[in-house]
Amino acid sequence: MDSLALLGANGIFGVGLFLKDCGSLCAANTTTMYYDCAGPNAFAETALELASQVSNPAELFAQDNNGAILTLPTAPDTGAPAASGSLIFEIGMQTNNVLTASVTTVPADGATAGNFTAHYNGTTLTDGFFDSGSSGVFFNDTAITACPSGELAGGYCCPGAASSVFEVPFTVTITSSQGVSFTVGTVIGNAEFLFSQSGSAGLQAFNDLARPAGASLSNAFDFGVPFFFGKSVLTAFEQRSTPNGSVPYLAYQKSQ
Repeated sequence: MDSLALLGANGIFGVGLFLKDCGSLCAANTTTMYYDCAGPNAFAETALELASQVSNPAELFAQDNNGAILTLPTAPDTGAPAASGSLIFEIGMQTNNVLTASVTTVPADGATAGNFTAHYNGTTLTDGFFDSGSSGVFFNDTAITACPSGELAGGYCCPGAASSVFEVPFTVTITSSQGVSFTVGTVIGNAEFLFSQSGSAGLQAFNDLARPAGASLSNAFDFGVPFFFGKSVLTAFEQRSTPNGSVPYLAYQKSQ
């Protein structure tokens, strides 16, 4: 994010579940999302009315505005140079946006707005979410070896030896706000090995990166971009309607 050249894009297009940035939470409370600036060096956290909050860009579409679908191809376990997918707007109205999977309905407001419950390794985590902007799957598990700090892969997970990808399987059960549950299975690879291969091969897309969520996300399970490979992940916006039930919700299905 230091420059457009390093970013490799002109910007980042963020699409979430809500029509406004953080909705009623930020309208009624001071948060770290918005600041009031009384002078060059005087600023403080502030509440901000809905009309002034940053809008979900798709909210402004005249049509095709009930949700978005991010579709990515599969990626090999050892990584790929790139992954080219599609961002499709509208759910359930055209042949390329029909939902066949069960939906994960999430609360529209309150302390867990936009989040589902994730059950992992005997622990119930109420702040589960899908996030293609996260480089790995983020969760806490002290049984999984962390990569050496200060090294190329410092902060990520390094199960096994760095001489191979050495993948470790794990499963998570997701429960929607309506009590519907289903199990997700995926794997964690040795990030030190993956990153050591990436320089010469120009690898950028990994389906098996993970790292500890840390104290700031101690009650969370963040399904980052590795989860998205080989899937179509759907985000149904609040205050809209789709053929698949109450909004807001999340869903995923195998990529076509």
